[in-house]
Amino acid sequence: MVSKYKVSAIVAGYNVEEYIEECLDSLSSQTLKELEVIMIDDGSPDKTGEIMDRYSNKYENFKVVHQTNQGLSMVRNNGMDIAEGEFIAFVDGDDIVPENAYALMYSMLAETGSDMVSGGVNRTNGSKVTRSFLHKKAVKDTVRKTNIFNNPELIYDTTSWNKLYRKSLLLENHLSFPKSMLYEDMPLELSCHLLAKSVDIIEDCVYVWRRREGENTSITQQRSDMKNFLDRIKSIEMCFDAIDKYVTDEKKKQRIKRNLEFKVLDLDLMLYINAMNSYDQNYRKEVRTIILNLVNKFDPNIINLLVSSKKLKYSLLMDNELESLAKISNYRAITFRKEKPKKENGKLYQEYKFVTSNSGKPYKIEKTAFTFNNRMESIEVNEENHLIVKGHMYISQLDSKKSSNIKATISILNITNQRDITIPLECKLKSKHVTRKYGVKKSSINPLSRVYNYDYSGYSMKLSLSEAQHILGEGRWKFKINYFYEDIAVEGILGQPQKVKMPNYIFIDETNVLEFKANHDWELYIKSHEPNVLITDIISNDQNEVAFAMKTKETNHKYQIYFEEDETKDVCAKFSLMNKQLVLSKDILEKTNEKIINLYAFDTETYIKYSIYSSIQKKFVNTEEYDLILVISLI
Repeated sequence: MVSKYKVSAIVAGYNVEEYIEECLDSLSSQTLKELEVIMIDDGSPDKTGEIMDRYSNKYENFKVVHQTNQGLSMVRNNGMDIAEGEFIAFVDGDDIVPENAYALMYSMLAETGSDMVSGGVNRTNGSKVTRSFLHKKAVKDTVRKTNIFNNPELIYDTTSWNKLYRKSLLLENHLSFPKSMLYEDMPLELSCHLLAKSVDIIEDCVYVWRRREGENTSITQQRSDMKNFLDRIKSIEMCFDAIDKYVTDEKKKQRIKRNLEFKVLDLDLMLYINAMNSYDQNYRKEVRTIILNLVNKFDPNIINLLVSSKKLKYSLLMDNELESLAKISNYRAITFRKEKPKKENGKLYQEYKFVTSNSGKPYKIEKTAFTFNNRMESIEVNEENHLIVKGHMYISQLDSKKSSNIKATISILNITNQRDITIPLECKLKSKHVTRKYGVKKSSINPLSRVYNYDYSGYSMKLSLSEAQHILGEGRWKFKINYFYEDIAVEGILGQPQKVKMPNYIFIDETNVLEFKANHDWELYIKSHEPNVLITDIISNDQNEVAFAMKTKETNHKYQIYFEEDETKDVCAKFSLMNKQLVLSKDILEKTNEKIINLYAFDTETYIKYSIYSSIQKKFVNTEEYDLILVISLI
C-alpha cells in the first residue's frame, strides 16, 4: 500500500523540555504537508514526554512513542522501523527545522531520483545564528546527482539531521545507527554516501543546530570526557571499515581513505589536541597513545597537507612534548604567523621560537601547505554587460611585492553542465591597504610596521556576460582562481566580499536571468536560469489599481502570491495568481501605503517559495495618490 506520507521525521527527545516545543512548532509549520512526525520520548524524567503527548493530540500527523531509556541510536533505529514515509529525516529535540526545508529537499529528490540529499546548517545559541563551520566545508553549492567520489568534500558531511534519505537505501542495505555510543552518525553517514547511486546537495539552510551553553551542554560538546574521546576514535575506525566493506575499486578506495585521513588529522583529532591544556598529565598521556595508535596506520605523507601550525602540534605530540603542546594548544592563529618562513636548500621552513625541543632549539617545520586568501573589494556590471571585479589575493606569509613573480588566471566553470572558459586576471596591482590590514603587526612598539608585505596583491577581472552566457549556458557559474607564486601553485574560488554591495540580477535575453550571489562560504557564483515567476509588463497603473502581466515557468502549476512587510516579515496580503495577471486593488494599496513590501510566489504543487523577478526597466511602481513603493525585484 502506498503511504500518504512523503517524509517521516523521527524526533529524538530526552530531557529537552526547554527546547522541544520550538522544535515541534517548526515541524508543524512545514510547507510540505505530506509529513509524518514520529516523536520518541526516550524515558525522559522531565516533561518532554508530556509535551509530545500534547502535540500528538493536537496534530493528526504527529505520533508519540514512549520507551525506556535506550539512547539516541535506538531512538532513531526504532523510529525507522515504524516510519511510513518514502523518505526519512532525523531531528534532535533541541533543534529547529526551517519551514521550507523538507519541501526543498523532497522536490529535489523527486526531480533527480537520488537516494539522499544533504542541506546547509546554521548554528544557534538561542540568540545568535551563524553558519555551521563543519557544514560550510561539506555543503558549499547546490549540486544534483553527484557522489562522494566526485565531491570529496562530502567526507565532512557527518551528521544525520540535515538530510532526507530514501527509506529503501537504509532498509535494503540493513543500515542502522551503532548502539550505545556517541558520534553514531559518522559511520552511517559515510556508508550512505558510499552506497547511494547518487546524492544531491542543497546549499539552503535546512536545519538549525543548537549549541547549548552553561551547565546544559550536550555530551558531544564535552571534549575532556574520556568516553567522548573513545567514542570518536571508535566512530572513525568504523568509517574506515565501511570504506573497506563497500568500495571495491582499489583506486577509489585509496582516494577516499586519503580524504578521510586528512579530515581526521585536520578536524577530528585536532578538537582534542587543542583541548590539551584542560587535561591532567595522565589524561594527556592516554590521549597521546590512542591518537598515535590510530595515526600510525595512516599514509605518512598526509600530514604534509596540513598547515604548519597543525604540523607543529603533531610533531610535539609525537615527540612526547606534552607540556609544550598544552601550552600552545589554544594559542590564537595569528601567534603562529609572527615569524616569516625562511628558505633553506630550496624548501620553506617555519621557525617557532616560542616552542623549544629538548636540545633547546626552536621547533622548525617545513611549510608544505599554503593558505590562499582572496577578497572582492568591488563588483559591478557596466552598460555593456561586462562584469568587473576588483580586489586582492595573496598566499598567507609570502610577500606580494612589485618584484614578486606572480601570475594568475581565472576559469569560469558551469558546475551544472561542466562547460568552462578561462580568462586572464590582471594582478600585482598596488594595494598598500592590504598590508596595513593583513600584514600582521611586528610589535606594539612600532604599531605601523608589518611582518608581511602585500603591497602588490591587487587584482582586476573583466568578463563579457553575454559571451559567457553563450558559452556556458544555464546553470551555476563558479570562478576558480589559478594562482602562481614562483614555483608554488595554488587554487581558490573568487569571493569573500568585503563590505561589497552585490549586483542584483540582469536579463541577458527575454528568457534568462543572471543572478549574482555568494554561497555560504562567501564564494561568488552566478546563477543563470529562467525565472519561475516573472513580471513582464505593467498593464495599468492608477489610483485604483496596479496590474502586472506575469509569466510562469511551469505553466500548469498554481501559484499564490504573498506580500510580506520587509521589516517584520508579516504577510499583509495573499492571493492566487489568476490568468497570468497580478492585480493590486485599492484596499491592497491602502494596506501597503508607505511600506516596503517584498513579493514572493508559493508553488502549490511543490510547496516551494520563489522570488518574483521583473524584466521591465521600471523596477518600482508608484501611484500618485499613495506614494507607494513595492519592492518587486530586490531579492
